[in-house]
Parts: sequence; structure tokens; C-alpha cells
Amino acid sequence: MPLAAAWGVAASRAARGQFVEAGGDLHSPQFGAAGTQRYRVGVRVAARGGRCRDIYATLPVPMDWPEQQARIVDQDTSTDIRRLRFRETPGAARQMIVEISDLPAAAEAHAILTFELTRRAILAPPETAGLVPPAKSDRQLRQFLSPSPYIESRHPAIVKLARQTVAGLLGWKKVEAIYDVVRERVEYRNGELKGAAKALADGWG
Repeated sequence: MPLAAAWGVAASRAARGQFVEAGGDLHSPQFGAAGTQRYRVGVRVAARGGRCRDIYATLPVPMDWPEQQARIVDQDTSTDIRRLRFRETPGAARQMIVEISDLPAAAEAHAILTFELTRRAILAPPETAGLVPPAKSDRQLRQFLSPSPYIESRHPAIVKLARQTVAGLLGWKKVEAIYDVVRERVEYRNGELKGAAKALADGWG
């Protein structure tokens, strides 16, 4: 039966502060400015074509990272929601899982959470001379470097541009060059996700 589902994210006020993590070596990530925002994340399901049963919905939600802390400050769920839970997936992502046993015709169910996120800017390391790429990628890191939907890291156009960009450069200079060329070649525009290869071809994404 047809369902109509939607999820939304809305940001509110931002509060800023300044601090840098104490300790750690000069090559470790350093954190600077902190900002706090609130996001509403959730799902709405409408039984427009008739009665629906055994509905199961998943969506990504914020989670804690070294530079980010996430906490739930409000929860709005309709009485039709049988169960709401979370799970962490391989690759360090978090999902919200919503289960609805029975939804009468023309009824609408929802589960909306408000998250408060405190995020800190990641600063460039103050000492970069000793930063060099490893001869072989760590096994745990490969999942973040391999191609995936909308992240076509092995696309011929992306591989060609990457090789041209870092030619003759070493260590951290490669990182800076890749960062700069992406900003020069691709303009950020909010909208539908199109993928890395198409964004590069179009010049925006």
C-alpha cells in the first residue's frame, strides 16, 4: 500500500566559543571554535491508500565524534509508534529505527527527535613536516577510502584530477592541494545529492 514518508532537519541558533584541546602531540587533531545547533530529525508515515501493517523505517542520526557531541533534547512520537531504537552500523554511523505494527487508513504516524549538537572546528596541525602517507593503508581505514554510492573515488575523472593535483608534492602539501582544488572546481549548492563524479563534471553540487 502506498505510504508517504518525510524527514526533516531544521537548524536553530548557534552559540560560539573558543578553546583548544590540551595535551596530545603536534600531529594530533586540534580543535578550535565550538558551535551549538539544534536539528529536528525524524520520519512521518501516512497510510493514504488504506491500512498498513509492519512498517519499518530507518534513517541516519547524529552521534558523538571527537569533534562533536550529540544529545537528544526532545522526543515527539505518536501513539502508533510501537518501538523506537538506535543501532550503530559498521563504519561508525548511527541509525534510528522506527517500527509501526498497524496504521489505520488515512492515519499518520510520526517520530521526531530534536538533537543538540556541539561541534568544534578541526584545525590544521601546527607541525606537518613529519606527516607522510603510509606505504599501506590501515585495514580499519580502508572502508572509508573505498568507493561507495555517490562517492566514486575510483572514477577515471576523479583519479586523473587527483594525480594531476598532487604531482611533485609530498606529505601535507598533497592534502592542501586536494583541499584547494576541490574548492576551486566544485561550488557548494544545497540541493539533491548528485555524487562526486557528477558534481565535478557540473562544477557544483
